[in-house]
Amino acid sequence: MADGPGPVQRGEHLATVGHGDADRAHRVVDVAEVRAGVDLPAARSDDGGGAADGEALGRGERRTQPCPEIRVEGQVGPVLEGPDGDDVGERGVEGGGHGTHRLVVRGRDGEGAPGPVDEVDPGPQVGELVAVGAAHRPPRRQVGPAVQGWDRSRSGRAAGAEYRGGVIRLFDTAKGAVVPLETREPGKVSMYVCGPTVYGPPHVGHGRSMLVFDVLRRYLEWSGLEVRHVSNITDIDDQIINRAEREGRTPEAVAEECEALWWEGADSIGVARPHDDPHATDWVDQMVEMIGTLVDRGLAYVISDGVYLDTSKVEGYGLLAGQDVASLQAGARIEANDEKRHPIDFVLWKLAKPGEPTWPSPWGEGRPGWHTECVVMSLGLLGDGFDLHGGGADLRFPHHENERAQAVALGRDFAHHWMHHGFVEIEGEKMSKSLGNFTNLIDLVRTTDPRAYRLLVLQSHYRSPMEVTRDTIAQARQGIARLDAFARNIAGLAEGVEPDAAVLDRFRALMDDDLNTAGALSLLFQAVRSVNQSLQIEDVAGAEPQIAAVRSMCVALGLELSEAPDEVPAEIVAKAEEREAARAARDFARADALRDEITAAGWILDDSPQGTTIRRA
Repeated sequence: MADGPGPVQRGEHLATVGHGDADRAHRVVDVAEVRAGVDLPAARSDDGGGAADGEALGRGERRTQPCPEIRVEGQVGPVLEGPDGDDVGERGVEGGGHGTHRLVVRGRDGEGAPGPVDEVDPGPQVGELVAVGAAHRPPRRQVGPAVQGWDRSRSGRAAGAEYRGGVIRLFDTAKGAVVPLETREPGKVSMYVCGPTVYGPPHVGHGRSMLVFDVLRRYLEWSGLEVRHVSNITDIDDQIINRAEREGRTPEAVAEECEALWWEGADSIGVARPHDDPHATDWVDQMVEMIGTLVDRGLAYVISDGVYLDTSKVEGYGLLAGQDVASLQAGARIEANDEKRHPIDFVLWKLAKPGEPTWPSPWGEGRPGWHTECVVMSLGLLGDGFDLHGGGADLRFPHHENERAQAVALGRDFAHHWMHHGFVEIEGEKMSKSLGNFTNLIDLVRTTDPRAYRLLVLQSHYRSPMEVTRDTIAQARQGIARLDAFARNIAGLAEGVEPDAAVLDRFRALMDDDLNTAGALSLLFQAVRSVNQSLQIEDVAGAEPQIAAVRSMCVALGLELSEAPDEVPAEIVAKAEEREAARAARDFARADALRDEITAAGWILDDSPQGTTIRRA
């Protein structure tokens, strides 16, 4: 223990203090003093480690509320984040507010290894300071059963339950900031991603959405987390009904055909299937039950064409839109239906029109509104307080806000993190059918290497607009060709070799920083170049840890590399062989001329100590 008072300084470590019951909270910090902003009494050690019994942990610089003791749970690890996602960086964190009983500061690095403790100032209202190590983090909150009736008003979060920081920081639309992804259960992530309305083939915007969340899921799993991924299928909707009428088919036939195209597109770009893909038509009974609860509580009302939610009775409505109710009301379009109480009230149940598919309900035959289905299915499959809800930026309002509104009205604990990705643009314009630049994902993957589209998505930050053009696809295809050539060059190397830890640490840091795939991809190609340079000087032993790191990063990003050579035309092979002979004869002018001819024909020669490989340009 240090002789005088003072904060725990950056660069010092939490001590390992005992190895008893992980739930016990009387471990002691055996490092320099913690400036808690209060007078600290003597602390105790019950495990034989840390400070001696009765040894004071130090005195704060000012006296305010009593602080019974400083505690640490778990094992060693750096303090990286405080409560509610606050950073604990060089500036420290002032946690807690009026009446806060305790501040929990969590130690964590990606591997649970020892690390520095940053200065912490919990503020004057904190009753106790608890540092939680990486190994024994308590769950963020207790979780109730998935669904036990829609009249349940209590939140799924247990009172006083502690939060744990996630391994990744993502932009949260609701908070308007990049914050840690906190998880309901240690080591597990529950994510719900809005899926397609199946009335046509998937376009490249859908493809981007699939890939963004596929990469997130793969990276979380690569990091050691267990992910449960749910993505719905909207198989009844106005667009499906309208197309069926135009083509003289049933809505069921349209939905079935277009769903098959959706999965064809997803499979072709290497997207892992969700663990659950609930279909709206299978959950109508639960939707009717939920709507009935809202009506019974006076939160929804019935008019001539259906049942509507009264948005004026939903606290905080407009959060995801970034506007309050008054602003949304003022900007709402004038609609033909003047029975609605407010312009932004939205339909929960649509009463049937002639010829439409219908289901029974207390308000008459009809079908659910679009905004209702995801509330029921997400809570039904993932339970209250699930970790993440995602989709495109166009879903933020009104769709996701209206989902959230229904859960809030019911008193249910809904998604704790909202993640939205940017649009796809064609020559600088948002992709849409109305602009005539609609690009079919199925056509794209049937005419080019589907992996090129994944690489193109990875090259852009998920929240930024992304351009899909012939040029950007061609450039991505060249990147895939480079990676395939690399895979052929390293075939048989680095088997059983541990990946370069420094490279993977940099990779984690980039991916944990709001899923910075562009930076991670740049790092990957840097490692590829470094390996190639090492192999050129025949430093195989030096290259192998980086080879293993490249392979590991590719797994995390979902990039599958091919060691199979391209089918090279015989005349190109002959020119390459002639060039090798010219080089052996030191006729470099002839060798360069042959290389130029090969390049002009659309092929590239990669020279290495192992020989020359030929790949498509």
